[in-house]
Amino acid sequence: MKKYILCIVFICVYLASGAQQKYERESGIRSEEAPDTAVSYIAQLFGPDARVRWYREESLEGIRIEAKTKQVKGTYSVKFDTDGRLLDIELTQKAEEIPSQASGAINAHLAATYDRYKIRKIQVQWTGAPDVLHQLIRGKPTEDAYTVRYEVEHSGRLHGNTKPYETLFDSQGKPIETKEIVPRSMNHLIY
Repeated sequence: MKKYILCIVFICVYLASGAQQKYERESGIRSEEAPDTAVSYIAQLFGPDARVRWYREESLEGIRIEAKTKQVKGTYSVKFDTDGRLLDIELTQKAEEIPSQASGAINAHLAATYDRYKIRKIQVQWTGAPDVLHQLIRGKPTEDAYTVRYEVEHSGRLHGNTKPYETLFDSQGKPIETKEIVPRSMNHLIY
């Protein structure tokens, strides 16, 4: 009976911690397998000759379709739901490209949270109406509302244990949420 109760407690703790984990598995797809509205939006955004790679992304939040392309400003990742509705646009950035106020707040949060940390990747993330984000990416002024956030992949060391994390920050560098990245070798535990 004790083993049964212990097993239930372990499962409950594991499921409760699942909300704070990030797991993604990408598999390449052809553009013909992506929703037509997504393909059309990407062609309008980056031009018909842009070299775009398409992916089907499985995560703990569901299935997404993602288009990735390298442009002059960096690597863009454009996420859609399976019906082709735009979810967000992300652009890989270097730390020095982030506004100093946000960058300082991000680094201060990470320094206060971990004994040691190392930033692996920073992406600026835009969410909003598709036409507004189209204007923004094309460098045209827009008065319409959109949201700017920063997605930071980093490693963090706590009490001698280093783990990979992803923290989402608002435009001012205030943390919104942190998720532990589940290593790919743990795939069998997820399914």
